[in-house]
Amino acid sequence: MLTIKAATNHQEAVAEFQDALRHVFWDMLRQRLLGKPTQLLDFEQVRERLHLREQQSVGLREVPLNHIIGSVGRATEFSRSFLPKREDMRDRWSKVYELATTVAGLEPIEVYKICDSYFVVDGNHRVSVAHRLQSQSIEARVIEWTTPVCLNPDSTLSDLDREATG
Repeated sequence: MLTIKAATNHQEAVAEFQDALRHVFWDMLRQRLLGKPTQLLDFEQVRERLHLREQQSVGLREVPLNHIIGSVGRATEFSRSFLPKREDMRDRWSKVYELATTVAGLEPIEVYKICDSYFVVDGNHRVSVAHRLQSQSIEARVIEWTTPVCLNPDSTLSDLDREATG
């Protein structure tokens, strides 16, 4: 019986991935029409523009998913809504989905925090799955960067460039 349940969970996970992958184009189009950003911000580009230097660990926190706006090194792999963009992500994403729907759940992710916005250091697939499961937040180890410029969930690199020159 356990084997049948595992197979069902795997099939469900793969189906959820395929559905998410099908929706990425329409989600990005909808965001664009609403004037909202469609791409995740790349932390290194933000770090450079804001001249970030100081950081400190603030421990384990619940992070609102809609405040996660970027990633460290993987910003091109997911949409701003954390939908997967490539078919080759299926196996990893599906395994994370399977774990998320068991009693074990997901390990905390690791994020950088700038004001009220977050960048995924480790756990992009977990964030994507949490979005798919319609979670409102996710547990994370948080490292906060000090900056006088605040980001919000709709911030773009263009906004940061305007802040720097304004």
